[in-house]
Amino acid sequence: MLDRLHLPCLYPAGCLLLAMTQLAYGQVTPFKPVIISYTDSFFEKSDPTKPFQTIAETLAMRSDGSISIARPHVRVSTVPNSERLFVIRILDLESSRFTVVDQLTRSTTTYPSGSRGADPMFQISENCSGKSDNSILGFSVVRQDHVQTTPSRRFTSRVWRSAQLNCLPLRIEKTVEHTPAEKGTLEIRTANSVHLQSPPAWMFTVPSDFTERKPSEVFAEAARIKGGGGESGGAAAADKAYERSKAQVPH
Repeated sequence: MLDRLHLPCLYPAGCLLLAMTQLAYGQVTPFKPVIISYTDSFFEKSDPTKPFQTIAETLAMRSDGSISIARPHVRVSTVPNSERLFVIRILDLESSRFTVVDQLTRSTTTYPSGSRGADPMFQISENCSGKSDNSILGFSVVRQDHVQTTPSRRFTSRVWRSAQLNCLPLRIEKTVEHTPAEKGTLEIRTANSVHLQSPPAWMFTVPSDFTERKPSEVFAEAARIKGGGGESGGAAAADKAYERSKAQVPH
C-alpha cells in the first residue's frame, strides 16, 4: 500500500496521519511537553469489530509547540531489525520546516511548515471548545464533531480533546463513505498512554547524511529495498505538492 505519510493533504478532514499545527507564531508559549502513544485501527465500515490494519504511533510535542509523529515501518524481511525503523513526521517551528524522515530509505522530504494543508485533528491550543464528555486516561475531554462532503466522498469525524494537553486528541473516530454509498472505512485512533515530559531528541532529529528525495523517489527506493514493485497511485499528486513548495523552503 502507498505510504500515506508522504501524500499531500487533499481532503483535510479525511487525511490520515498528517500532523500539522495551526499556530500563530505570536501565540504565547511555552506549551506543555508531552508524549502520547496511540493505537490506530482501520475497519471496514460494515464490520467495526475486526480491524484489517492496526498501527502503533507516537506523538511528541516540545514546549515551543513543535510536533513529531513516529510510526514504525512494517517488517521488511530483507532488512534486519526493520521493525525498529520509523517514518517520522516533524513539524519544527524553530526552523519553519515540515520534514518527513524515512529511516528505511534514509530519505528526507522537506516542506515549509505552512505549505501543506493542516490536519484539523492535530490543532493545538490553550483552549478547545466542544461538548464536555467525561475523561480519558484521567484527563478531562471535550468532544468535537465534523462533517465534510466532496463530490465523491463524505468524511465524518468525532474527536475527543483535552485542554490539559494543549487540546491534542486522545481519541479520534473517522469515517469515510463513498457517494453513492459503497463500502466505507472507519478509523479509530485511541491514546494508550500519556507522559508529561520532554520528548526524546531522536523524534526531532533530521539526519544530515540522509538523501533529500521527492515522494515518488522515496516510494521507488522503498520498493528497491523490499525487492518488489511499488504502488504509484497518488505519487504524482504528492510530487506536485513537493515541487510547489520546494522554492519556498528556507535555507
